[in-house]
Amino acid sequence: GLTDSLAFAQTLVEQENVGVAPGYTFGSGFDGHIRLSFAQSHSRLSSALDGLLHHLDKTD
Repeated sequence: GLTDSLAFAQTLVEQENVGVAPGYTFGSGFDGHIRLSFAQSHSRLSSALDGLLHHLDKTD
């Protein structure tokens, strides 16, 4: 599972050009989580979710 949200977020930006907020910035109990922003156009959200899914498929 996800244990280092900052490392995950950095890798996601580097490999998929997708930005997320690492959970640790919202408190110590959230390091195993990420936050997504949906305040974008449908096409940008679709592209970002495709990149996230691609990254998750590679790491399984």
